[in-house]
Amino acid sequence: MANDKNKKSVVVIGGTGGIGFAIAKFYADSGANVVITGRDQERTSGVAAEIGSNVRGIGLDVAEPERVEKALAEVEHVDYLALVAVERDYNSAREYDIARARRIVTMKLIGYTEVAHSLYPRMTAGGSTVLFGGLAS
Repeated sequence: MANDKNKKSVVVIGGTGGIGFAIAKFYADSGANVVITGRDQERTSGVAAEIGSNVRGIGLDVAEPERVEKALAEVEHVDYLALVAVERDYNSAREYDIARARRIVTMKLIGYTEVAHSLYPRMTAGGSTVLFGGLAS
């Protein structure tokens, strides 16, 4: 996907399904250059191709924040950033799994922040970020 600086550039962290997919599709259909991420590179590339030719898929697990900067290195500029990655976790107090809880908290707090930290130097002056929270318990 060639990056045309005259087009809007949108990055959707967690763009392979649900809200992220809908956001990516909306902007792709509007002619923007879109980058989506998902935990599995093969699946993410397939979803990107399904959405449109102006969409690129990057395999990225934001629960592994040390990998964020390198994974997003080829993103040249960003007008809009959507942080919507989610991992379904029904971790009840009765059957509490601390490793699962730690993964979700790392993804939402540290991973999201590292994405913002990595991309903000490339964000345009009028750029914006949308953050979808969710329940991590």
